[in-house]
Amino acid sequence: MAEVFPYKYVHLGGDECFSEQWYEMDDCLRLVKKLKLSSVDQLQRWLLDELGLYVGAKYDKDIILWGNILPQWRSTDMTEPIFMTCDSLIQTSIAAFKGFNSIVSLYNPLSFDEMQMPFHQRYVDEKY
Repeated sequence: MAEVFPYKYVHLGGDECFSEQWYEMDDCLRLVKKLKLSSVDQLQRWLLDELGLYVGAKYDKDIILWGNILPQWRSTDMTEPIFMTCDSLIQTSIAAFKGFNSIVSLYNPLSFDEMQMPFHQRYVDEKY
């Protein structure tokens, strides 16, 4: 993706990362111990930091991450991402307090991989 798009930024996302099963996976538990992380919850932050270093070194690009990872991000991490806080002024304030830049856009969410209707109107077995 970094080679295809000429822009300075690459959005890594990560918000669809469901990590509940990591607590029971031996590989994840070993990695947490090896990296001396405080918990399994820190694995995603660690991976995004590593990917940010890679993208920066190889392609000279900065990363954009969703704001939901912001509470876990430390000022001592090697990558200084820009956080996509969407319409959350609280997340924007947290990013600023931690010394990070953020992108705020007041919008009506649109995601191409889910039904475009309120959650209370969705059915689990609904066909696209």
